[in-house]
Amino acid sequence: LAGQCDKLSKADDEWGVSSMALVADTIDKALTELIKEPTKFLDRQFMMKIFDKFKYLEPFNEWWDHAFVSGRKTNTVGKTKVIDRVFVMKELLDAIFDSNDDAIKETDEDVIKLGEQSVITFK
Repeated sequence: LAGQCDKLSKADDEWGVSSMALVADTIDKALTELIKEPTKFLDRQFMMKIFDKFKYLEPFNEWWDHAFVSGRKTNTVGKTKVIDRVFVMKELLDAIFDSNDDAIKETDEDVIKLGEQSVITFK
């Protein structure tokens, strides 16, 4: 949203650099909610809807769809074979929010605690 202000703004739109205050307010509201209810870190519905109010901006909506919805593939770091360095974003999100893997579920409490501390530090 910040780096693409010029592409998001249209002549009939009021989006611009000053709109970053709306983004900051949105993030602040989400962080406040996460402090109140840290379990929301693992609430897919909550986390994935934080920026919904900006999806009326077509370029942002297209980016969001490409990044999180349509199964974008992303490179990761650490593996030597290129084929091993690619994961599908949907699979990652499913593993974070909807895993049936006991090993992943065992980390939920740690994720919540880390998230809570991060928000407190950031806010």
